[in-house]
Amino acid sequence: MFKRYRGVMVWIGVVGMASAASRVEGAAWWEFQDPESGIVCSLVHAANADLVVLQSSGQIMVASPPNTILPDIAVDEFFNVYYVEDFVGSIAFAEDGDGDRALFWMTITGKLVEVGDFDVVPAASDLSPDDVSGAGCDVCARYSSLSGCDGEGDDDDDDSVASSLASLCGAGSGAAATLTLAFLLVGQRCRVVRRRRAGR
Repeated sequence: MFKRYRGVMVWIGVVGMASAASRVEGAAWWEFQDPESGIVCSLVHAANADLVVLQSSGQIMVASPPNTILPDIAVDEFFNVYYVEDFVGSIAFAEDGDGDRALFWMTITGKLVEVGDFDVVPAASDLSPDDVSGAGCDVCARYSSLSGCDGEGDDDDDDSVASSLASLCGAGSGAAATLTLAFLLVGQRCRVVRRRRAGR
């Protein structure tokens, strides 16, 4: 357990966004606000896949059809990613190859994480965020057929984001949302670990 939290603290120190970034409520997936630029993004880029983080569970889902949910992988309230109980990087903002800010799933050395094509096990790739051009930020702009996207462009999404930000910034609501998510994820991770131990 100490090894796991040591990894978390190293990543928080390197990226420095755990306490600065915001997560916007109100969508089927998480929307993250960049503390540097203020933009809000929902599309997360791995080395070989576009992803979203499901709001209800913190699980990661592939944004392109057939929208596979990655088993045993979840994001915690600090945007750290775990495979079962092993730390496997974090969701963080960085500049893509065009100099635009976007969301990436990265290792502690800044490399993009790659999802196994068959075993779905995450691993470090040789790619960095600046190797990706035209990364994009809005999942609905790229995958308009995704359930939860209205297919009407960015204007409605912007209004929804602004409304969600206003409600999240209300007195005490941010702390409540974070605590609720933390309890959900801890319960889910404990269930996964118990199931694996019971099968041994």
